[in-house]
Amino acid sequence: MSALDTDRYHIFGVCTPKDYCLFVDYVIDEIKNHESSLLQRIQETPDPALRVWRESTALQGTDIFEIECVKDRETAQEAVEFWRAYFHSLGETIIEAGHLCDRLD
Repeated sequence: MSALDTDRYHIFGVCTPKDYCLFVDYVIDEIKNHESSLLQRIQETPDPALRVWRESTALQGTDIFEIECVKDRETAQEAVEFWRAYFHSLGETIIEAGHLCDRLD
């Protein structure tokens, strides 16, 4: 079995208590072990929506939470869309940004 066959895709959210804006995406790496790498990726991404958000919001590791874990990329992409729509239906402001990366290291 290859390493890719055992990968799990972690769906996560990033939300600050200051503005309650929410970014939802996925990565293969365990979120709890890579919070600083994830924050660094958000800081470095050229995505316009994330750039505007990060310039007005100081992100911390405590702002990251895992939502669920799925077994393949297609399911992860569908899950991100589902959770964005779900949180939006609850009245959350969703950061509509592209996918950051698959791996954090």
